[in-house]
Amino acid sequence: MKENGIEKRANKPESPESIILINKILELSKNHPPLITLDLHEDDEINGVYLYSQGKRGIQDPIANRIISILLKSGVAIKMNGKTTRNEIITNGIVGAEKDGSIDEFLAEENIIVNNRIIQGLASPTAIVIETPSKLMNLGGRLNIHSLIINDLGTLGDR
Repeated sequence: MKENGIEKRANKPESPESIILINKILELSKNHPPLITLDLHEDDEINGVYLYSQGKRGIQDPIANRIISILLKSGVAIKMNGKTTRNEIITNGIVGAEKDGSIDEFLAEENIIVNNRIIQGLASPTAIVIETPSKLMNLGGRLNIHSLIINDLGTLGDR
């Protein structure tokens, strides 16, 4: 359903916790607008790492591509092409912006509906979700690749 041209997913939040989370993110973003958001997912049903790039640059996002480079150097199995378990297209290890109702999509949207009002969204230029195969990688391996990525992104201000 659409409201003033914006896709409205439901008439009310999915849970009380979700509205608390959304309101806290909106409150924090007033003084600290997101530039990069990173969501580390683990999935039992996938057989290789891939990313979602929910920001406006989609699969062209240089940070998403940098993360793929880090993963390639680490030797981890990456699902470079094909489809996700939800039939989304993976190109060079990246799924472009998807309308999936996720918190990551919310963080990247320019306009959102909150309390039945359209307000300016957070429009994070880069909103990345890293999908990691939890059954194929032990916890130490998952922590290692996540650490490599976080440490590299921490140097962005230095470049």
